[in-house]
Amino acid sequence: MTILYALPTRAFFLEGPCGRVTHASGFCTGLLENGEQVTLLAGEGADEFIEGPGVAYQQVGSKGLLWYFSFFKRLFFLNKKNNLCVIRWRPLVPFFLLIIGVFGKTVWLEINTITGLDSKIRLIRWLSKLSIVLSAGFFNIIVVSNKSKRNVERLSWFHREIVVVKNGFIAGPISNLNILTSKRNNFNLIYFGRRQSYYDWDMVYQSVKELKKDMKIDLHVFGFEENEMDDVFFYGAFNQETLVARLAEIENPILILHADNSEVARSGSPMKMFEYAATGIPSIISDSLKEQSGAFSAFTYYAAGDKAEFMDGVKCICKSYSREVERAKVSRGLALKEYTWGASVHNWCNLVSSYK
Repeated sequence: MTILYALPTRAFFLEGPCGRVTHASGFCTGLLENGEQVTLLAGEGADEFIEGPGVAYQQVGSKGLLWYFSFFKRLFFLNKKNNLCVIRWRPLVPFFLLIIGVFGKTVWLEINTITGLDSKIRLIRWLSKLSIVLSAGFFNIIVVSNKSKRNVERLSWFHREIVVVKNGFIAGPISNLNILTSKRNNFNLIYFGRRQSYYDWDMVYQSVKELKKDMKIDLHVFGFEENEMDDVFFYGAFNQETLVARLAEIENPILILHADNSEVARSGSPMKMFEYAATGIPSIISDSLKEQSGAFSAFTYYAAGDKAEFMDGVKCICKSYSREVERAKVSRGLALKEYTWGASVHNWCNLVSSYK
């Protein structure tokens, strides 16, 4: 079966390996691992992140508003040549699709995050809700979490099929990481990824300062840089190879995932969560992600935004670090078996095989 995967953002791949790019790359990898063929309709740069003999690229090279005209024009014709079409949702996308007549049983919208519902501007909130109603009524929907599925169902009582395809990860070098442990009481908190606005950064920075008063601990951040801090080491951009090489040199590591309690955090399914599990490193995670990460029993949770609970959780991991490493190995095995992109996409591929 040939599946058209359409990404209606001109600069989608130009920001490098951020979350949306990793998701798109992973989704395509999952399709290929399940024996599907992929036609990728997107802007420039896609070939740097998505590759394989089963991928046919359709690059839209226009500039400005003409890019979107060219995109939807190509989408109209390519939709007829492929068995299925999956389009990444943006608030205005369903309006344009209905105008050009691309909708129905074989067209899926991929909703990763419902944007606009929390806007302070009433018109934007209204347009976002109307977009979801139209999306659910005229298209099949892919979401990344059960929470997100419930949100769509709440906004639109009439809807077509809504399927949860949870984020996964590509089992590359990170799944072969050997962590550096020692009996010395030196510990290191680690975050890798973009600086997400819905993460409690100030809380983490303040926690590290306070923890250092009672123990030897540092924070290492991979993925971005900020103003120099005495307690934080920033490493900037990375790929999996350089990340794994650095992580292997950091003694007694502890991964942190400090999402706040916003709707965006609670509805998401961060790929970082599965990558964290695959490293075999003990992790402390905000309970706003507990529903999505509940399968990984080795994670330590704290109440989102609660600095005291976060610090207590870190201290608890440090006191029984050897035991936490053994628990993390269990999560690692589960992630490698059931949460790769191939495994995540498998059930959806079985479902849509009847659409041939």
